[in-house]
Amino acid sequence: MKELSMNNIPSFGVGTFRLTGQSVIASVGTALELGYRAVDTEQIYGNEAEVG
Repeated sequence: MKELSMNNIPSFGVGTFRLTGQSVIASVGTALELGYRAVDTEQIYGNEAEVG
């Protein structure tokens, strides 16, 4: 496994605040297809299942 360092931490990520249902599923899916590897999520957003 590759070690994380400041040289390879993603500069951009996709946020999931206030996204629910199909909107969050589509947004995260599209972001991953485009190469995003950082997904911002919090338990208080209440969308953990959809993000996963």
